[in-house]
Amino acid sequence: MKLVLKILATILLIIVLGGLILPNDFKVERSIVIKATNQNIHQYVNDLKRWPRWSPWLKQDPSIKIVLGDITEGVGASQQWTAKGGGGHLMITQSSAESGIDYNFYFEGDDTAYPASIHYSEGKMPIRVTWSMHGQIDHLILGPYIAMLMNPMVGKSFSEGLNRLKSVIESDG
Repeated sequence: MKLVLKILATILLIIVLGGLILPNDFKVERSIVIKATNQNIHQYVNDLKRWPRWSPWLKQDPSIKIVLGDITEGVGASQQWTAKGGGGHLMITQSSAESGIDYNFYFEGDDTAYPASIHYSEGKMPIRVTWSMHGQIDHLILGPYIAMLMNPMVGKSFSEGLNRLKSVIESDG
């Protein structure tokens, strides 16, 4: 019994020490090439009313309820959502038809703004579209472990969303 307790105490100590010394920052980034102009891509990315056509989260969780803000396009556009697994909101902070959007993403119950963007390469078709988000998880002990999970969890959704965006844009012509 003492051996089991020593092993459990050692594991707990390792987890706590890891949580204190591991980095708590994360960056998630995925890209895709789309055969369209920047302006065609921007129509779907800059307008929150069009996000349901390509957003990965609606397909992953049909319980999501989205409420659009008074502004739905460009700087100041916002939306909030609720779902079984939680909610949040976002607001577009920068918008350019040539290079994309920047927005702040907030998880329900967390006042931290997680900067995110959907940027497009400038130039001729095809256009590289990159979706990214970064930040720090400031929870004592657990923050670094959550940060390590952000790339595989959110990255999968970003890839799915980009694939859906490409499909919608290229099929709409």
